[in-house]
Formats: sequence, C-alpha cells, structure tokens
Amino acid sequence: MNLLLKNFNRKIQKELISFKDYLFSLKSFIIFSSLFFLVFILIGYFSAHNFYFMATNFFDLLAEKLSPIINLSPVGHFLIIFLNNSLACFLIIFLGMIFGIFTLFSLAVNGMLIGIVAYIIKTEISWGAFFLGIMPHGIIEVPIIIISAAIGFKLAEVLFNKIFKKEKNIIQEINFALTVFFKIILPLLALAAFIEAFITPLFLL
Repeated sequence: MNLLLKNFNRKIQKELISFKDYLFSLKSFIIFSSLFFLVFILIGYFSAHNFYFMATNFFDLLAEKLSPIINLSPVGHFLIIFLNNSLACFLIIFLGMIFGIFTLFSLAVNGMLIGIVAYIIKTEISWGAFFLGIMPHGIIEVPIIIISAAIGFKLAEVLFNKIFKKEKNIIQEINFALTVFFKIILPLLALAAFIEAFITPLFLL
C-alpha cells in the first residue's frame, strides 16, 4: 500500500513539474493573451459608457437568450455551463492553430462581454453586485480562458514553424495541449461551473 502511494506521489510530482515547464513555455503567450483580454474588457466597458442605450439593449437581449438556462435547476445549470465552457476552451485551443484567428476573436468577444456587463451592473446596481456575481467563478474561468488562448497561440506558432521552417513537432505539442485540457482545464471548469451554479446564487440572494 505504501509502495503504491509512493509511486502515485512520484507520478503526481512528475506531472506537476511537466505542467510547470509547459506553462513556462507559454509565458509570452500568457502575457500577450492577458493584455489583449484586458484591452477588450476596457473597450467593452467604455463602449457601454459611450453607447449606454445600445449596451442596455444588448444586455437585455443577452439576458433574454440566457433566461432558459438561468431558470434551470442548479444541476442543469451546472451541466450547461460546464459543457459550454469546455467546448469554448477546446475550440480556443485547437482552432488557434489557424493562425490564432479564432483565439483572438474569442478573447476579444469574451473581454468585451465582461466589460459591457461590468459597466451596466455597476451603473444599474453596484460594483458589489458585479463582483459577487462574477468573481467566485470568474477567478477560475478567466485564467483558464487565458491559458487556453496561450496554448492556442503556441499551437499556431508550432504549426507555422512546421509548415514554413520545417521545425518543431506538432504532434508532441498537440499531445501536451490535450493533456493540459483533460487533466487541468476540464477539472477547473467543472469547479467553476459548480461554484456558478450552486454557490454564486447564494451571494445574490
């Protein structure tokens, strides 16, 4: 039993070191993704400030589209959020190979949405309501989006080098990406979805 536990601990430690090294290789892409995402949060925020009527109409339309999900049971809410976010991150990563275009688009859209929602909730209710509604799960989801985007950009770079410079091993990079997606991203998205479905509503009562 002790031998099994030691082997298990060694395997976990080895995977953590490998994941740490992989994250380090993403450093420049993580920085770029974070800054790009922040820029579009600010664009969304100030766009809502300058075009408030249009922003509120968009917000109302978004709320109407999401109302069937919001009215689901917590379990249904959890499943929808988890599946939607999992698919989104998968596409951000693997469609990133197409010169990073989809990844850039996804970062821009998600950033603008956060900015618009932040401004409207701050204006209509308070900053407190925004942070209580977003922060508990957003503190997990946002870094996951950033890491997914960074992986997508890394795959785009590797594919570019493979095609034009005959360098890098694209299969190895895809395997790394899949490993991170299934072992790190999916569990964290499940945790974020659980918080959003079961815990966040308690803060908003």
